[in-house]
Amino acid sequence: MTNYSDTELRFECDEPTFDAVVRPLLSGRDCNGTEREVTFNILIPMPENIYRDSVGSKVRETYGQANWFDWSCKHWGTKWDAIADGSCIKYPRVWISTAWCPPRPWLVALARALEPHGIKAHANCWSEGSDYENAFSAYELSDGVVLAEEPDEKFKESYKDIYEEETEEEE
Repeated sequence: MTNYSDTELRFECDEPTFDAVVRPLLSGRDCNGTEREVTFNILIPMPENIYRDSVGSKVRETYGQANWFDWSCKHWGTKWDAIADGSCIKYPRVWISTAWCPPRPWLVALARALEPHGIKAHANCWSEGSDYENAFSAYELSDGVVLAEEPDEKFKESYKDIYEEETEEEE
């Protein structure tokens, strides 16, 4: 079973700038050609000549890292593109759901794309399967780099019920 991760991005810009600069960096066609509200494929496009079927030891022997799984993990930081059902845009925030962990390499690419426009963003992240205190991470995207920062307490509080339910089930 896959553990999921949620990332909430908050952008520091007005709505016209968000619509003109930020939204085009996030929305478009994914690697399968499907129109998506949030896709990593805009900033870091998956090569067309990637092996796209099941990945096992024989595939790795034949194709090496030229398969969707290894490529996605290396370039996006997670095995899948943003999960459509859990990802959306509503100015000034963007919510992204992924497998395993936050998409750190993609966050770096986003920080670099925002730099020429002077736009900063803050990312609060939660990863399922960790204890409450270690489940959270946060980043500031500024001047083309991603810096660690303290997670927002309101964001952490929004996940508290999940941990209380898990604790009750374990007892």
